[in-house]
Amino acid sequence: MTTASVDWEDREDQRWIRLAGELDHVGCSEVGERFRSAASAGPETVVVDMQQVSFVTSDGLRLLLETRKRLRDEGRRILVAGLREPARGVFETVGILGAIPEIDADS
Repeated sequence: MTTASVDWEDREDQRWIRLAGELDHVGCSEVGERFRSAASAGPETVVVDMQQVSFVTSDGLRLLLETRKRLRDEGRRILVAGLREPARGVFETVGILGAIPEIDADS
């Protein structure tokens, strides 16, 4: 049973990566490599669309923060969009939005 999925598209000068499902240990194992590959091959700005993410654990946060570090080292940036509960609460509690800014999902 698949618990998470990832797909992406380029919009002008941004790569939008859509995550869906649960970003826990199993979910990150399922999508981690595809997510990293999509982020590394895209334009300067990567936007992670989280509208369809229903659950986030430290594994999901680690995936995003590791990707942020690699992109930053390359002079690129990562943003999140579409955060909803309960993922928003996790991001706010641990302060991730200070490290990975949020933009409007309709941008």
